[in-house]
Amino acid sequence: MFILHSSNKTENLLAHLTTVIENMPLSNPLAAETFLIQSQGMERWLSQQLANHFKVWANYQFLFPGKFFSSLAAQIDVQLNDDFFDRDLMLWRFESLLRELDQAEYPLLLHYLSGDNIDLKRYQLASQLSQIFDQYQMMRPDMLALWQTGHLLY
Repeated sequence: MFILHSSNKTENLLAHLTTVIENMPLSNPLAAETFLIQSQGMERWLSQQLANHFKVWANYQFLFPGKFFSSLAAQIDVQLNDDFFDRDLMLWRFESLLRELDQAEYPLLLHYLSGDNIDLKRYQLASQLSQIFDQYQMMRPDMLALWQTGHLLY
């Protein structure tokens, strides 16, 4: 069963979650509870709070949305093309694009990438960009969709 809970306070979400777990246990007692999370910090906090509430807390899994949907697709034998948006692959795509910058079109960016340690600067910038776009996939999919259609947001 898929249940989506929303609140502006994590304490309210935790109280609601514990109520759901207590009142609607899984039909198979050996099945793992699955939770979608945004960060490892959320995973640690949630597992600590649930262990504190239930005193015994085991057989659960915390998954990031990308991993969850890839796993779900594998279970129904569908191949997702999510490699294109993999953070490591995006890093190298950005690094390649930064190598090919046009001097006339991006003078400030090229100035930043000039001088000593050009390769390191280019790699670090590509790494930062890939991390930001990785976060946008989860937090700002609407912005990515608008960019895809050519809308600029500023």
